[in-house]
Amino acid sequence: MIQRIQSLYLFLAFVAVVLIFIFPLAEFSGTGVHCVLKVTGLKYFPESVQPVFVNIVPLLILLPGISLLLLISIFLFKNRVMQLKLVKVDMILSVVFIILIFGFSEYLIGKNIPGIEPVLYRAGSYLSLVNVVLLILASRRIIHDDKKIKAADRIR
Repeated sequence: MIQRIQSLYLFLAFVAVVLIFIFPLAEFSGTGVHCVLKVTGLKYFPESVQPVFVNIVPLLILLPGISLLLLISIFLFKNRVMQLKLVKVDMILSVVFIILIFGFSEYLIGKNIPGIEPVLYRAGSYLSLVNVVLLILASRRIIHDDKKIKAADRIR
C-alpha cells in the first residue's frame, strides 16, 4: 500500500486537510478591528467588538467529509476503480471548499464588517489548493496503474 505513489499523494492530501483545521484561512484588518477566519469560526481582536454573524457550517461539514473520504480512499488500494471514484468526488468537494473559502472571505465578511481592508489569505487557503493538486496527482497515478494492470492482463 505505501509503495504506491498514489497512496503517498493521498496521505499528503490528508495531512494538508488536517492542517487546514489548525491554520487560519484568512485575516481581515480594519479600523480598530482584526478578524481571523478559521474553519472553527471567526475570531475578533479585540474581543469587545460586536461580532458579525457568519455562517461557517458548510465549512465545518465539508472539511471532515473531505478528510473521511481521503482516509477511505487510502485503504481502497486493491479496488482501483472505487478508489478513483472516491478521489474524484473528493476533488469536487475540495473545489467547493475553496469556492466557499473565497466566498466567505470576500463576500460575507468583507461586505458585512465596515472599514475592512482587503483580505489577506493565510496558510489554510493555500493548503486547500495543495490538497486539490495532490488529488489530481493521485488520480493520474491510479489511472496509470490501472492501465498497466490491464496491459499486463492482455499479454497473458
